[in-house]
Amino acid sequence: AIKLLCMHSSSGAEWAMRPRVDGLSPSPGFPSSHTMVMAFAAVAFVYDAIVRKEGRRYAFATIICVLAVLVAVSRYVQHCHSATQIACGAVLGVATGGVFAWAMNKGHW
Repeated sequence: AIKLLCMHSSSGAEWAMRPRVDGLSPSPGFPSSHTMVMAFAAVAFVYDAIVRKEGRRYAFATIICVLAVLVAVSRYVQHCHSATQIACGAVLGVATGGVFAWAMNKGHW
């Protein structure tokens, strides 16, 4: 929904657009959904590992965290997103992942 709003806004949305890549038309890149999904997964798995206190869950959560960082770095290195877009994706992913993990733990989901 955020990407659609940025796409239809008039002026002042340059920060929301992806960096220019030869051969591709500019499109909204705010927030980085790849980073957001990986941050969501990382927080959910870390929370699960902390609550259940099992060694294999800690190992899996560590792997997911490393992958999340690699995805975020790769989006920047490949010029798919700016640092702001990646940071905002990470913040949104951490926030929603935390709420999801908390709700799952409390039985609200």
